[in-house]
Amino acid sequence: MSPGRYRLLGTLMDANGQPACGLALASGRCVFSCGPGSLRCEGGVDSLPLGQFDLTDLPTEADGTLTLQTFVFGSPPGRQVVRSDGTAQLVGGATSRASSQALNPRVSEVSPGRYRLTGTLVDANGQPACGLALASGRCVFSCGPGSLRCEGGASTLPLGQFELTDLPTEADGTLTLQTFVFGSLPGRQSQAATGGGGGCSYTIDPTSRAFEYLGGSGAVTVSAPAGCAWTAQNHDDWIAITSGTSGTGPGTTTYTVSTNASSAKRTGTLTIAGKTHTVSQNPKGPDPID
Repeated sequence: MSPGRYRLLGTLMDANGQPACGLALASGRCVFSCGPGSLRCEGGVDSLPLGQFDLTDLPTEADGTLTLQTFVFGSPPGRQVVRSDGTAQLVGGATSRASSQALNPRVSEVSPGRYRLTGTLVDANGQPACGLALASGRCVFSCGPGSLRCEGGASTLPLGQFELTDLPTEADGTLTLQTFVFGSLPGRQSQAATGGGGGCSYTIDPTSRAFEYLGGSGAVTVSAPAGCAWTAQNHDDWIAITSGTSGTGPGTTTYTVSTNASSAKRTGTLTIAGKTHTVSQNPKGPDPID
């Protein structure tokens, strides 16, 4: 390339080791690996086959390495440190089994049949996060002012917040939002395009429930206007959703809680329609003395 600037090429793979449609990001340059015509974050399109990427004019980190981040739906986001000799070291990984998600997604119509989608990306702890929001070929990083947009330009929104505009709907009248936050599994949410104001609001009942050590089952009722989509996600491996992982309009999510074999009380959460349902469980008491 030129002194101090580098080119990084490779192939994104899915969990089965096959070339995959995804996103490769390094030093503020990124490209989708979805075949000829894939968007580049700095503008323009790529002509490489499915899975392959080419990032150019890259500066190194202070230690002389390049940091490559990869996002492929269905796999945890990846991070690799690439040295000047071409060797790469995989670092980090999914620190949570929970999927990334967007809180308070809202839809508004900007022109006939075209919509704007806004919301906030959060990490596994429910805090605003630096990540990627993608819908209908439009995407933006939610890393604060200056974050890149896939179609070119930059965002001025605070950390975690995103705005995607000029979006067409799917055949069923919904928008499909994909979310990628490092440390969590990729997420996917369906949002109804209600048109003219995106007046989707959600409440859940109850917002918490306590269980004894043996566990049991629970149900949460979702109240939402007709046509408003929502999803449910659990964030703890001792809680399992048994029905109602997604819905449109009013609905119910059911879940089970496993036995608490430890000597400590534990607390977990479900995120349902963007609201938090807290689950607490008592420990097993001491065995009776004969």
